[in-house]
Amino acid sequence: MRTPLMEHLGIGAYLRDVDEPGGGPYGAFVDEVRSHDEYPILAAAGELRYDKREGKYQAGTPEKMLQPNLPGTLIELVAGQCEVTGSGPVQLPVDYGLLTQRTAGSVKVFPTGTGMEAALTVGMDFPFDDNIWKALAERILAWPTAIPLDVTQTTFEPALREWLGLEGADEVLGGMTLMGAFKKTPASIQHRMLMTGLDLSWDASEESFISGENGIGIVSMDKQPVFRRIPGRIEWGIAGTGILRMYLHLDEENWYHFEYRNGVMNVTSKDQAFIDLITELKDDKRRIKEGDQRFIYQILPSRSRRNEFVDRFPEFD
Repeated sequence: MRTPLMEHLGIGAYLRDVDEPGGGPYGAFVDEVRSHDEYPILAAAGELRYDKREGKYQAGTPEKMLQPNLPGTLIELVAGQCEVTGSGPVQLPVDYGLLTQRTAGSVKVFPTGTGMEAALTVGMDFPFDDNIWKALAERILAWPTAIPLDVTQTTFEPALREWLGLEGADEVLGGMTLMGAFKKTPASIQHRMLMTGLDLSWDASEESFISGENGIGIVSMDKQPVFRRIPGRIEWGIAGTGILRMYLHLDEENWYHFEYRNGVMNVTSKDQAFIDLITELKDDKRRIKEGDQRFIYQILPSRSRRNEFVDRFPEFD
């Protein structure tokens, strides 16, 4: 949709340049959007309707409005309220090169400058030695205080429909055991780390999207099913060239901190066996180059960055 002057009108969740007034995520519902510098996190296409019985406006395909469980984007605005809500394939405004991800879930965006909340499922991929990553997966899987993950209480199933379609999602879900897990992770959803139950919010002071205090639900790590929820936080920073921080906390003696920017993944951990596995790798195994992009992972001996990150969150005190 456009105005009479051909300005673009948006419906959904957008991100305005944080260096501009009112910068950050905001909800648009037939509002003017400057498409050249505002990023669509979750934007609708299709038709615009008013549901008189529910008292809300809807935007999306007619099929999605009739059957919200279908793949696709649906944006809603309750009459008389300011929050724009939506569900579908979410695109976080980050570009991390060889670290890639696909994301789906639900989003709620508040009036300009007041933030955003989201419930997401994220499949994240990046080059890393398979055996070392498998060792970490087994460590988490065997940890006695890790909480079993109930994916029925998350956006896992809707995400499967977005990524695989109805038939593909049914095939994956049909392969789950009675305990709600996989014997082997299906190839269609294998990621370096597949996470769900992530409750994100916008932190204006850090210019970042940060996962919540309920921890990280890990569905699988590569081929290894995990289905555990562990304490931890993930931060997607958008300032500058962007930064990703991921922290997994089993206990005070077993934690893992990953900090990634500009193609370099710094790893810090108190698990010396895990650190030794990385240290023993030959240099060419820790330096990956594809075209003009690179991915390097290295041990960061100092714990200062980990401590600085963890000190922001009370659950790790």
